[in-house]
Amino acid sequence: MQLGLFISLIVFVLDLFVPRGVSAGVMHILAVMATLTCPKRQQTLIVAAVATIFVLAADIFAPGPGETELWKIMFNQVLIVAAIWGTAFVIYLRGKAVDELEIVSKRLGKELDYASRLQLKLYPNESPRIEGIDVSGIVMPAERLCGDYYDFLEMPGSTHGFVIGDVSGHGVGQSLIMSEVRSALRSLVKTEHDLGTILGAVNRRLCEDAPDEIFVTLMIVRLDPQTMTFTYATAGHSGLLFRASGECEELRCESLALGLSPEAQYATQAQREFHVGETLLLSTDGLEERHSPASELFGRERLISEVRDSGDCSSEQLIKRLVDAAGKFAKGLKPHDDVTLVVIKRTGTAAEVSERPRKKKESGRRVRSR
Repeated sequence: MQLGLFISLIVFVLDLFVPRGVSAGVMHILAVMATLTCPKRQQTLIVAAVATIFVLAADIFAPGPGETELWKIMFNQVLIVAAIWGTAFVIYLRGKAVDELEIVSKRLGKELDYASRLQLKLYPNESPRIEGIDVSGIVMPAERLCGDYYDFLEMPGSTHGFVIGDVSGHGVGQSLIMSEVRSALRSLVKTEHDLGTILGAVNRRLCEDAPDEIFVTLMIVRLDPQTMTFTYATAGHSGLLFRASGECEELRCESLALGLSPEAQYATQAQREFHVGETLLLSTDGLEERHSPASELFGRERLISEVRDSGDCSSEQLIKRLVDAAGKFAKGLKPHDDVTLVVIKRTGTAAEVSERPRKKKESGRRVRSR
């Protein structure tokens, strides 16, 4: 605003001392510039009023018109005043539109914050307590609303389900699809035992409801704590099984992501034993796709290396280690995609833990007897 008033003063001085014919064009330009310097609409009106007063006052104190006819002088003044107020009016309308846009933006921001809080309540607020199993999960949205999904489910036969999914893209639409997937899964697992059948039903529902450009990759694992066995089914997703030896196996099967074709088939994989010391890692691609300032991806190899080097830590500690490692690798760059992790560690039941010292002692005795 100060700059606008200063330019208006220059307009007054020019109009006062410079011959009319010379200053008329300059006056137009400077008067318009004075109003353009004001970012706020109220300031624009003030500067326009001051510039108008200066222009008209110059006629009172300026020398006579000389050779220039009076009607030409008045016509120039009218043009200048019209230019001032025309510009001021345009800036006023623009400022009003900007103010209204800010109001709408703030209201939308509050609604998105509220939706984000609601969505966070859809994720598990605590991990299931299973003897011999240590479970943790985390979701880190790239924006206020998230397209990633993880869940802990109670399934028939006292079994437990662990789910992770990734909706293509991230934003409001993806968060709605995530909510629909969650609702469908939670309804189906109450009555259906076969994981492939569950994924097939969810897929058909998505094909009916979701836009063509959106699909969902998903993996569901069912764990039986009585037999310490697990099975799984995937839809374009994969998991990692780390054995106690450090060997890593990718768990996947050739299947389409959900929402691509209503004819897609999904199969439950053969039951497998879950041995003490083994770890199941389910993750979305957001962690592996964290990149450094040099555009190098964190990648799966680094993820596997971090798990192998983690030692005998808890599932929660392992998640923190992976998140910290990826963040350190990115060197402060914000993630461009949602990050979700579920870690399931086989720690051993109370009976199995009590057996370990006895076996070690017997083993030690045999060594000494040799």
